[in-house]
Amino acid sequence: MRHVHLPVLHRRLSAAVLLAVATAACSDPLAPHSDIDAARADWLAAGIVDYRFELRIDAFLGTEGYIAIRVEDDTVVSVDNGDGEPWEHITIAALWDEILTARESGNLNYAVFDGRGVPVQFSVGSLADDSGVRYLVRRFRPG
Repeated sequence: MRHVHLPVLHRRLSAAVLLAVATAACSDPLAPHSDIDAARADWLAAGIVDYRFELRIDAFLGTEGYIAIRVEDDTVVSVDNGDGEPWEHITIAALWDEILTARESGNLNYAVFDGRGVPVQFSVGSLADDSGVRYLVRRFRPG
């Protein structure tokens, strides 16, 4: 009977798990990734101009929870933040502008996109000194 040392078994198991996750991510066209240029190309190629999504902004004076935004013909037609207060109209195109501007200025901390090029999470500036902002997008639905 062959004995396998625990550290060797752990490394083999970790490698197998990583391979399985990587394979699943490659087979799922909507799997999250952080390739900005590829995501930008995906978003522009998709040509999505009518959609709904929820957005949360974490900052010194950010949102409390998510706000629901509906966009038609690349223009915001409704915003529901749950409290009836007016809110800035933000589209996915506006979020892309923020990402590209932050990358150009060196203020982009990270960005994660789905397979359609929708930014699902990104951060600009420094949250430690209250000058940064983190954007989170969920429930994106075309149409």
